[in-house]
Amino acid sequence: MDPEPAHPCQQRVTHPAITENKYLSAVLAHIKEEQEKAAPPPKVKPVSAKNVYKKTGRRPRGRASKMEAYYEGCRKERVEEASEFVND
Repeated sequence: MDPEPAHPCQQRVTHPAITENKYLSAVLAHIKEEQEKAAPPPKVKPVSAKNVYKKTGRRPRGRASKMEAYYEGCRKERVEEASEFVND
């Protein structure tokens, strides 16, 4: 008993199989070209952008303190004293 060979010695290939293989090789070459192109870097958004956070800019601190008038008077006195000191 002779062992049967893994691949038969005579293989017949039909013309449509050859044509199909040519089309397949062209498609595979196109796919390879596309894969070799450099992929654009992924766009990573910060967490604030994912949450649709939008900056509103600076806002005033709210209602002025009752002491604000006193502080303003002190500032004026300091400026007047400094200007007197420089003028002398």
